Amino acid sequence: AALARDQDLMLQRMVEGGFLRADSGIDAAVIYDWMSKPYAPYVEDRFTFDRDWLREMLSDIVNISGERADAIKHLNMPPSYVILDRVVWGMAALLARLGASGPFRAILAEYREGAPPATELGRQEAAWRASRASA
Repeated sequence: AALARDQDLMLQRMVEGGFLRADSGIDAAVIYDWMSKPYAPYVEDRFTFDRDWLREMLSDIVNISGERADAIKHLNMPPSYVILDRVVWGMAALLARLGASGPFRAILAEYREGAPPATELGRQEAAWRASRASA
């Protein structure tokens, strides 16, 4: 939903995933604005992870006051998502420390949708996989 930039779908997926109850009454725009921030690297053609982005994004995500206070009261983190959340934040921190830059949307599309390789490393991997399949 975040990759599709769809507020209503984001709210629907949050309910389906057990993060929110269907009757929470939370505005889809508030949830989308809040929960889509970590996905910024995957909705742009090119993105550079840096410490400023990470700091701003994390401080916004953990800010429990203001217009999101009501939404936070209703939010639930299902146990099955805890480790995934830790991996995502850990990778974002590592990429920010490295100043990694690249076509992360296209790289994610390779992984999720079988899109063509977007980087030299992706092309090398595709060639390697093809050679293994024909062996």
